[in-house]
Amino acid sequence: MSQLWTIVSSPDPAVRNRSLDAFCKQAAGEELAAEAQELDQLRHSIPNLYERVRTLFFLYAIYRFYMPGKAAAASDAAKIPFDGYEKLLDRRYEEADPGEALGALRARRTESLRWLASLDPQALRATSRLPQGGALGGLDLLAAWVCHDRLHLAQLGATLARQWATAWPSLRVGYAGPIPYEPTGRT
Repeated sequence: MSQLWTIVSSPDPAVRNRSLDAFCKQAAGEELAAEAQELDQLRHSIPNLYERVRTLFFLYAIYRFYMPGKAAAASDAAKIPFDGYEKLLDRRYEEADPGEALGALRARRTESLRWLASLDPQALRATSRLPQGGALGGLDLLAAWVCHDRLHLAQLGATLARQWATAWPSLRVGYAGPIPYEPTGRT
């Protein structure tokens, strides 16, 4: 049984509250990759929504923050495809007008929420088998959507912080922590 699944699902607070960071730092690359793969397979059969979402957060953290530093990350499966990297760079968040970006985000979000409200709640419980194995359900997609939106909000917030710090260089903002994105030389 997966050690990470034990942390996710344990009714014992001493086990459930174990640090993911501590586990990931001590695990070898191959062990962490195997744990993540098993956790990903288990999440498709979890009836408890809280455990499903917690599992998704664990997987996000593992692949985003821990796998890149592990030996298993050297495999092509753990790397972002180059076209995905180019798409990320094409978004150019640090150069976007925050007001326009926020307006577009709000408009899309309103449309999406209308669509979501129109769905039959039972439709979210349905799952489909994936050709590569496992299943994907409406609740999986909804949880991923929430995480994705949160990432966009963080990117917009980081852009606003950088633009503000660049616009007011005489003010010292370093006490707040590192300002995301390097200055581009433009104001």
